Amino acid sequence: MTPLNTADPMPYLLAHSKRVKQLDRMPLASLRAIWRQAQTDAGVIQIWNGPLSKDEFVNGIVEIE
Repeated sequence: MTPLNTADPMPYLLAHSKRVKQLDRMPLASLRAIWRQAQTDAGVIQIWNGPLSKDEFVNGIVEIE
């Protein structure tokens, strides 16, 4: 993800939108794999449930990234 620049946030917003579109086009199985890898990379340990729908996976991945 592009670092946030308070002087010109447009590149960050465009990169964010592009990533969301990219993830939204993926099948749920791929999103599950990306979700697990993103959690591992961030050092997050899931204790209780997790995303269930495709939208929840997309939002969760973008939030972690």
